[in-house]
Amino acid sequence: MGTLPVLELDDGTCIAESMAICRYLEALHREPCNLGASPLDVATIEMWNRRSEFAFLMPIEFTGCFLGDDVAEGARQRVEKIMRLFDRELASPRFIAGDKFSVAAITTKVAIDFGVRLNEIIIPDDVKNFRRWHEEADSRPSANP
Repeated sequence: MGTLPVLELDDGTCIAESMAICRYLEALHREPCNLGASPLDVATIEMWNRRSEFAFLMPIEFTGCFLGDDVAEGARQRVEKIMRLFDRELASPRFIAGDKFSVAAITTKVAIDFGVRLNEIIIPDDVKNFRRWHEEADSRPSANP
């Protein structure tokens, strides 16, 4: 389809799409478990990952004014609303979707980093749990290769 990412295997097989690649790698290497160990973990991580993709990353993409100022402003309001939802979720667990770093946290970090860097998204001061989570995610060695 001419898109990235693509993982090419030694035999030439190509696997496209982020989640397909994640599922393949997770099947090969169960630790660290980024997609969930128990059925409840799997469902919770998937739920928060989908929320991050569709309710957070997609609106961030529309904050850049390319569809007009009204669309951008509506998207910015949606992004802030979702940051507040994540903030409430992060009041208890350490990470989005539980106490372990997961693909849901990775998706959310990519979304906010994209938004901050390219669309001038600002994390409000009063979303302290989200801000704490983002700072901790930023401090991981894998976040700054």
